Amino acid sequence: MSDFQSSTTIKRTRNRHTCQHCGRLIEIGAAASKTAGIYEGDFYSDYSHVECADAAHDLATMHDAWGDDYVWLHDMSEQEDFKWLLENHPIVAERLNVAKWIEM
Repeated sequence: MSDFQSSTTIKRTRNRHTCQHCGRLIEIGAAASKTAGIYEGDFYSDYSHVECADAAHDLATMHDAWGDDYVWLHDMSEQEDFKWLLENHPIVAERLNVAKWIEM
């Protein structure tokens, strides 16, 4: 259970970061979403591509999967979620290379 969480959009990053959702680099000068908070008494902070953060929020909303049920995009395993991501968030789907996970 989250004790506190805050998210903000950074217009241009000053440093390189690794996206929490896709695992790829967020380059210097790129837009990013930063989330920070306290979870079970421990501080955390992470960065995501803006598109990845939007896709993750939409997925969590679709499944009502918040808190301990939250699914990180790099941990997705359901075929329908891969198809949904490819259709609704193609930039993120390409970053995660979901096409190889979709059964044709």
